[in-house]
Amino acid sequence: MLLTYGEDLTDETIEKAPNLKWVMVMSAGMELMPFKAIEKRGILVVHAWDAFTVRKEIETAYQE
Repeated sequence: MLLTYGEDLTDETIEKAPNLKWVMVMSAGMELMPFKAIEKRGILVVHAWDAFTVRKEIETAYQE
């Protein structure tokens, strides 16, 4: 998991993290994020206000 403000995330950062699966964005603005690289790798992106929802989904998946 990578915690970011969004605009500081780059293609190079994604390349250097081959096991990256989840990006948590702590700000509302996401327009500067490298979405092509994120989509290519299938990385999950969530906003801070989605954290509880994602956590519940993960907990449910582990219980099944």
